[in-house]
Amino acid sequence: MSIARTLADLLDSGGDIKTSHLENVTPYSHPTGDGNLHVPATGSTNNAKVLTAGATAGSLSWETPSAGGDDGSPMQATGGTITNISGYRVHTFTSSGIFTPDKNGLVDALIIGGGGGAAGWSGGSAGGAGGLAYYKEGHQVGSVPYNIVMGAGGIAGTSSGTGATGGTTVAFGIIAGGGTGGQWGPGGGLGGSTPSGSSYTGWSGGTGYSGSSVNPGGGAGSGGAGSGMTGGAGFTTSITGTAYEYASGGAGSTASGTTGGANGDANSGRGGNAPGGAGGSGVVVVRYVL
Repeated sequence: MSIARTLADLLDSGGDIKTSHLENVTPYSHPTGDGNLHVPATGSTNNAKVLTAGATAGSLSWETPSAGGDDGSPMQATGGTITNISGYRVHTFTSSGIFTPDKNGLVDALIIGGGGGAAGWSGGSAGGAGGLAYYKEGHQVGSVPYNIVMGAGGIAGTSSGTGATGGTTVAFGIIAGGGTGGQWGPGGGLGGSTPSGSSYTGWSGGTGYSGSSVNPGGGAGSGGAGSGMTGGAGFTTSITGTAYEYASGGAGSTASGTTGGANGDANSGRGGNAPGGAGGSGVVVVRYVL
């Protein structure tokens, strides 16, 4: 049998391979059994979907991944006070504890530091600042225990004392510092400041307002600086099913001899109101799709 030595020897006048060279050649046929399938076409409607094996051997399809467990089944977890709200399971931590998911998955997390205490002088005091507010949707967690450390609210100042800084809240390695306390004095108190941090997302916080002897400043909130005697705005979310403003700044008080400023609500991260209001303790809320 002769051997073709050039391309011209292999092709006919139309550019096709001469049939004389295809004798005893078996055309390739790709296997169609399970384990030998082609990936289905993605099309224009399968963005961010995952390839999923069907119940029948050899069946594949594009499916939307679950926001709970990575394996597509709902996540289950322990820790905190547990409620089911609108298709979510919500874990609320009002004190230190442990959050333990049973698998890898995605959660929404709210982490709030303790609010600062207000100064206590009735002749004119500034409000405490709200704690740092961290919120993220789709935070990745693993099937391991996570320690939750809760920040306490800052103690209010005495009749001639500055309010204390709120405690630090820690969850998932994220640190949410406490707001600083309000100051006092004949020259006007400086409202407390909300801390900043690399994990802080979306709300810059700010400093307290430096008031006068007549109008001491309001404390900063997680959403912005204090303004005049008014505390700064906080961060509002409905992660628990009801809209609530966390980590707002406390109000300053006038030099008119007023007493008994309101405390920041428990587990709000709000700054205390002057004079003499304690800061609200922090909170951690974690939710995931059922």
